Amino acid sequence: GRQQFFYLQLAGEKAIAKPLQFPLFDINNNKAVLKESSSELWGNVLNNSDYNKFTIVNQYSGYGHCGTMTTYSILNGKVTATKLLAQPDCEEKNASRDPEKWPSYAIP
Repeated sequence: GRQQFFYLQLAGEKAIAKPLQFPLFDINNNKAVLKESSSELWGNVLNNSDYNKFTIVNQYSGYGHCGTMTTYSILNGKVTATKLLAQPDCEEKNASRDPEKWPSYAIP
């Protein structure tokens, strides 16, 4: 489903919620490229044991269950992608259906 995350700033007696911006990536010519930044994410949220990290798994239909698995870190309201696994080819017959086994890509 669609997810939106906010950074809660406590300023005196006021609490200000600001939407976080997440880098989103495409895989082109076997390299990760920044597609856009967005305050909305699609996929399933996997919690991490670290309080400021989580992973989003976004899977698409197709023989190989293609998609992306991105781990994000949040520090002082700034979002950084720390790990990117992806299966960009939905028709690849030998592709792993387990996102943990998808190829890793360098984050630009």
